[in-house]
Amino acid sequence: MALRRAARWVAPAAVPFLLAVVLFAPATLGGKVLSASDLPLFQAPFPTQPLGETVENAAQFDAAYVFEPDGLEVREALRDGRLPVWSSALSAGVPLLASQQSAPLYPLNWIGVVLPYWESLAWIAVLKLTLAALGTFLLARALGLGVGPAALGAIAFGFGTYLITWLMHPHGNAYVVLPWLFLLSDRLCRTGRVRDAAALAAALGVAYLSGQPESGLIVSLATAAWVIHRLASARPPRDEMLRAVILAAGAAALGAALAAVMILPFVEALRESHDTSRSVPPFPTNVGITPFFPGYWGRPDRAAVAGPGNFTERTLYVGVLPTVLAAAGLFARRPRGPQLFFAGLAVGSLAVAIDTGPIAKAVRGLPVMDAVDLDRLFILASFAIAMLAAIGLERLLVGTAQERRRMLVAAVAVSAVPALAVLVAYPSRLGDLRDAIKQLLGGPSPATPDVLALASVLRWLVLGAIALTLLAAVARRRARAVPLLVAIVALAALDLVSMGWGYNPAIPKAQADPPTPPAVRVMRRLTSGGGRVIGVDSLIPNTASRWGLEDARGHELPVVERTTRLWYALGGGIGDATRAVSPRDKRTPKLLDVFGVRAVLFNPSAFRGAQPILSPPLGADPIAYRGPGGVVVEHRTGLPRAFVAYRWRRTRNLDESLFFMAASTSRQARDEPILETGDAPPGGPAPPATPASVISRSDTEVTLDVRARAAGRLVLLDTFYPGWRAEVDGRRTPITAANAAFQSIPVGPGRHKVRFYYHPTSVVVGGAISLAALAFLAGGLLLGLLRARRTG
Repeated sequence: MALRRAARWVAPAAVPFLLAVVLFAPATLGGKVLSASDLPLFQAPFPTQPLGETVENAAQFDAAYVFEPDGLEVREALRDGRLPVWSSALSAGVPLLASQQSAPLYPLNWIGVVLPYWESLAWIAVLKLTLAALGTFLLARALGLGVGPAALGAIAFGFGTYLITWLMHPHGNAYVVLPWLFLLSDRLCRTGRVRDAAALAAALGVAYLSGQPESGLIVSLATAAWVIHRLASARPPRDEMLRAVILAAGAAALGAALAAVMILPFVEALRESHDTSRSVPPFPTNVGITPFFPGYWGRPDRAAVAGPGNFTERTLYVGVLPTVLAAAGLFARRPRGPQLFFAGLAVGSLAVAIDTGPIAKAVRGLPVMDAVDLDRLFILASFAIAMLAAIGLERLLVGTAQERRRMLVAAVAVSAVPALAVLVAYPSRLGDLRDAIKQLLGGPSPATPDVLALASVLRWLVLGAIALTLLAAVARRRARAVPLLVAIVALAALDLVSMGWGYNPAIPKAQADPPTPPAVRVMRRLTSGGGRVIGVDSLIPNTASRWGLEDARGHELPVVERTTRLWYALGGGIGDATRAVSPRDKRTPKLLDVFGVRAVLFNPSAFRGAQPILSPPLGADPIAYRGPGGVVVEHRTGLPRAFVAYRWRRTRNLDESLFFMAASTSRQARDEPILETGDAPPGGPAPPATPASVISRSDTEVTLDVRARAAGRLVLLDTFYPGWRAEVDGRRTPITAANAAFQSIPVGPGRHKVRFYYHPTSVVVGGAISLAALAFLAGGLLLGLLRARRTG
């Protein structure tokens, strides 16, 4: 019996697992690593790449600049047995656990903690796709669909372009759990058992630990709609319905409790941020062609032209044959039950994500929804179309002769009408037929808009003709349809694997984990006393953390209001990443001073001959290194990491502090810092500020040796944020905000040992809730299994 149960899981998991291994073959079988970290190699601090070499996929910049550097930082913390609650390497310090982008507690990511990091990335991706496909297969089977239709739905969702393109992002962590949420909530609605509610809670907890709260919300709302649909369709007795509703609500609460260790710090981070909305305008209507022609504007890892949004955001494609079947199945007979639900989910998701006028505007104006990027509802449309494809194939197999005929007529229309509409609208493109065929076959051809669009249309027509042939054969030979079903699934797999091939880059490990460049070694020396670094058109955040450097910039969400607004108030701007500086801006030296920057990295192109193309103030800084990996300028006037000021200026709030900081000089920021405190400064003349020595520091603790000439205020250039505490000679001391964004405490005259440490209540309370929820869940599942064994 146990072997039979195992076989029911192993067989449907083996196919997507092997397909994923093939999809990522250069990394899983070819000795490379699945990484986008070749991108930083094309700018300082690395030497210029040889002519002719290009990045594998520039669209994966978030993975290269944020997720992978953060992942390495998280890995180091977890391997040391500590939670990655804070990072001192970004901005002036950020709450790393609250940002969630690295998804440190997502179960599959633990593989990268235990095993070699770079080699594990490909296998994590393989397991994600396997998880998504297996969940879809089991859901389809639970809804009464046959093995063939269920397998088609599994391949369509698991290898659809929207999931593939988001695989390196934390969004994909939540997306792959979606079919499991539907499966477990469906089982709960049917059985009303506590153990099924516990299993649903576990799946929700995993979704909430995904590292992308927005995606966790999207899949949760879809699951809630599915629960309502299943209970409304079944119409159980009132007491059974009430029980199912209570259990589902309890599962949602328990799932949130499991992830409380990340949710509570995230909520705290939202309170400390001034820019929490991720809302964007809906897609233009022309994005509606991507379910048919995903390569209409090309793709960034091959050839591309300008189109709406970007390939990752806009591309919704689950394969020619699944798309045809999904649409044709709706014409077999009047949709009902799950088919009607998934049709509504697909239409509703697209109506909100694409600019449909009143519908998109109304939903985007709802509370909470007005702060969410609803364009990413495309994942729900992808899942819904995949399920509709499975239902459509089932209908073709079991429907009446009349239903099958209607489906075939609809399949012909779906296969031909979109392509014909494009060709009729742009007949001149047929003149590029030869180049389009070369583009389709991978040969050399001009990557013009017309060629790329025509090649995409031709691809659809070719695969559509094969799909129609197979569907017609199935309709005629239902009794001997097994080989044809295998061919249908194989065609869908070939279609999607060829479309997804190469989008997630596979590069040599030597590129992902290169030797430390000479410029980095120089910056380490210049900042050994606690200074920060910055890059000008180079060293994109958060890559400096890979070499133990602390960057004055950072790219974590939600942004910390104090450091971000101070950055902009002092003349900082927005560049390729979250923040940038202009070396020509006369305010830049003060900006670097206030944030304690001691080393600035430039691309070699910023220099002509011996002189940098800089503003005179910054141009006066000496050059500490010049080589093929860039130019490092030593910024000697950066404020000390910690110093004692003997006079200060008081303000009432952040806005007032920012006003005075914008008007202050660097010397005033050091000798007369702005403090949001009620303590009055001493009268009379005061000596200049004196630096304090850093004895030791880690991400969550700084120990200082302070020698104060008189009573004063110790300023530490680390972010003022809830959870930071301070001790002077072992006695707790309250922290106040200094210079708008940093930390300050009072110190008396003489020598003191001062300790700042991060002990956030949000993490402590959240961790306690998560551990309690985990113990409750484990106990509930154990009792459920024991009860099932007794009754079985």
